[in-house]
Amino acid sequence: MAANYADYDHHGTGATPESAYQEWDDLLAKCPVGRSEAHGGMWVVTGYEETVAILRQPDVFSSFPATLPSFPQ
Repeated sequence: MAANYADYDHHGTGATPESAYQEWDDLLAKCPVGRSEAHGGMWVVTGYEETVAILRQPDVFSSFPATLPSFPQ
């Protein structure tokens, strides 16, 4: 489990659907938005209001053209 956003990896070893909710709650308690260094870097949003604001502004928060990192699976 990630102790902070920088260590968060949704494809990390030991990640399960059951553990994800606890991890997201822990990250949200620290801050609703953070940056992970996993997979070349990505923003992680755990707050509801922040998620809604981001989804309503694709011109500001778009990652187009998107690139998909390779996954170990």
